[in-house]
Amino acid sequence: MNTNLNTQVSVVLTDLGLEILRRHMSKMRVQIIPGFDGSTRQFKTMLWDLMAVFGPELYHGQHALFVSNEVTINQDDTIVDLDAVVNKEGSE
Repeated sequence: MNTNLNTQVSVVLTDLGLEILRRHMSKMRVQIIPGFDGSTRQFKTMLWDLMAVFGPELYHGQHALFVSNEVTINQDDTIVDLDAVVNKEGSE
């Protein structure tokens, strides 16, 4: 199976994963996290963005950032463009 970096993926965040996501979004000055459902802790984004947010925190011996360490490849075409959200919030 092949995919590309723009593939839509989703994860369910652990407490540590949620802390890392919030810290990342705070650095970007984003108050509302696009693609995040607080009631289920599901974060939906493109594969490249998932790697950009969590990649530096993924290393041998680290506590799990995603429930069951699962990344789901989504079948729908809904894409959350974080750059557009950041640019929109920054212009207000």
